This record gives sequence, structure tokens and C-alpha cells, in this order.
Amino acid sequence: MGILGIDPGTLKMGYGVISEGPNPHADDYGVISLPRKMPLEQRLYQLHTHILNLIAIFHPTAVAVEQPFVGKGERAFTGSALAIGQ
Repeated sequence: MGILGIDPGTLKMGYGVISEGPNPHADDYGVISLPRKMPLEQRLYQLHTHILNLIAIFHPTAVAVEQPFVGKGERAFTGSALAIGQ
């Protein structure tokens, strides 16, 4: 049991899994990097698959997702998963 934290992105997605209890510690963490030339739907599928694998392995009791940062205004969201309802 633990908490899965996700730092979302369609090119790089960070994640971390921490255990709960009196001595919390990092069970796993990393960054999933995907090629810019890969179509968005394939990148989303890869990220989805990786998240499902993390859930299957660690069985987190909670998931925390960082709010996405957009540096170039709302138009930068056009190609993101949030803009297309994913």
C-alpha cells in the first residue's frame, strides 16, 4: 500500500511511489520519456500502459497528480491530453 504521484506530461512523465506507515520510503520513481515524433495517441497509450503497470505492481491506495504547467498561455494546451478530454 502506498501513494502513486504523477508529474504529467505528454513527452516526459515523472512518477514516484511511496510506502505508507511509520517508516515511509520511496518504492519506485522515474521519468518516462517518449519521442516527440511519436503521434500523441501513441504517447498517451504508452503513458496509460505504464501507469496501469505501476498500479498492478504497487497497489496504491491513493494517487496524486500534479497540476500541469503551461508556460505559453492557453494555446499551448491545444495538443495536450487535457484539451482533448483524456
